Amino acid sequence: MGSIDLDGPALFLDSDVKKLFGGKKILFVGDSNMRAWYKDLLVIVTRNQVAHPTHFKCKMEESFYNDSLVIADDVKGRDYKEVRNYTQDGLDITFAFITKCWPNYYLSSKMKEWRSGENRPDFVVMCSVAWDISRYGVNGVEMFKRSLNQLIYEVKSCLAPGSFLWLTNPPMGRKVTAAFLVEDLNFLAEMMRYHVMEANAYSLDLMIKEEIDVFDLHYYMCYVTDLRDQDATHWRPAGVRLIVCLLLTHVCALWGIKPPPFRKKEVETMRQANYDTLMESFLYMKQYNGKLPQWFERTAEFSKRVSSIFAVLEAQPELRDHLQLFQKPEEEA
Repeated sequence: MGSIDLDGPALFLDSDVKKLFGGKKILFVGDSNMRAWYKDLLVIVTRNQVAHPTHFKCKMEESFYNDSLVIADDVKGRDYKEVRNYTQDGLDITFAFITKCWPNYYLSSKMKEWRSGENRPDFVVMCSVAWDISRYGVNGVEMFKRSLNQLIYEVKSCLAPGSFLWLTNPPMGRKVTAAFLVEDLNFLAEMMRYHVMEANAYSLDLMIKEEIDVFDLHYYMCYVTDLRDQDATHWRPAGVRLIVCLLLTHVCALWGIKPPPFRKKEVETMRQANYDTLMESFLYMKQYNGKLPQWFERTAEFSKRVSSIFAVLEAQPELRDHLQLFQKPEEEA
């Protein structure tokens, strides 16, 4: 696959997603965050809108935006199972909820089929960290490391090179209150963000070493944590859409496909879901670090457009109230 110069995270419309994934079997494997990204992708494809917060809080629906519930076992804890599939408009997109990267009820059975060439997906996107390191006892971290190494072995044995993408876990907040952290694990609430960082660093290094495609969501999303939900784990609609667009843009890079152009309609779509807040976060990033991250570097023409957006924000203080959250702490006397 050829390389291509990117303008940064593009904003995808329904036609863009259908063009990118049309005729391919796409599989998303992960926890409730991955389910949110899968659902947001369906909202793009079917409505070309931004998802509502309630979409991400629901589970086990018989159908969500014309998809189907394939496997359902609504038990609490590590044995929870949910598999969803969307097969319309030339798309075949599946989501599987797991609580452990390997072994798990879904991949363990599917990889047996894939080795024989049956129902092999064209592309697999996976992220499994939070449950692995918190819900499998005092040795959970060591188990995660062993499981991740075994997963890589299994992936290499049954999937073609370039057809598997590992995502690092997005950053968690100061005190996690998400449902996966049960009452007995409350002592982890204020430490999970650090455990996740360490697990991400380990998985990132391992994937690079093993020449497995990896995308560091933690790095990109740590600058826009104002888009995170109150439970310090999940993300509000604007944050979910940013993650989906970052992911799709990365897929374009992997496949040597030019991402969608920057269009006014896209900006207006994101503006409805706190696009201004997103751009303000980038403005803070530039002020604090002196520059935007490499992936946000644009052509001269686009830079002018971004500058004009920043100018509007600076001229309207009411749009910049949230920047107080990001003020650099004063140096101690």
